[in-house]
Amino acid sequence: MAHDDCVTDICFSNGLLATASLDSTAKVWKYEAAEGMRPTFHLCAELDHESGVYCLSLNEKNTLLVTGSCCGYVYIWDLCTFVLLGQHQFHMGIVYAVQFSPDGQKVATCGSEGTLKVIDSQTATLLFSTETKEDLRCLCWDGCIAIVGSASGSLLVWDLFKGELLEKLPAHSGAVSCVSVSGDGDILITGGEDLRALAWRIQDD
Repeated sequence: MAHDDCVTDICFSNGLLATASLDSTAKVWKYEAAEGMRPTFHLCAELDHESGVYCLSLNEKNTLLVTGSCCGYVYIWDLCTFVLLGQHQFHMGIVYAVQFSPDGQKVATCGSEGTLKVIDSQTATLLFSTETKEDLRCLCWDGCIAIVGSASGSLLVWDLFKGELLEKLPAHSGAVSCVSVSGDGDILITGGEDLRALAWRIQDD
């Protein structure tokens, strides 16, 4: 068994799997698949937290892991040594989502108290913060534009360079639980607590 409580998030990148759980740990697993052999995951590290871990993200090079906790803390881990580089309370409630920018230099986070933030992944300096009237549940971003899902079922589209809300779209009749954009940037997929998954075509103005 991978965890002793609910698995809240997973991230798989370049042969490395990271898992988050309400058992107050994040675990890192290495994927191995030899010809003619059944693929396996070997546990590399168990990273202890002070409270349940709700979300996580790997950077593109698999050298850093960021995790978000139920108590508002964001943790940054060195995956070469599995050492904690820092922990910072950026939110007052649950950190529902964390995600590295494509270049790995920044991390976007959102939480139950309705704030969306961007931090520097090396220094943990707060670069951007905005308050909304929404309980924010999930996000995806390209380093500039963030698409954030809320508990009310709306999608919020933010330009994080300008600090501007570009659009608010009704999406689900329950909370938006996950968002993801296709590799070519043309399709947005959203999942909701209304038991629906929706596909949206992204059009440039």
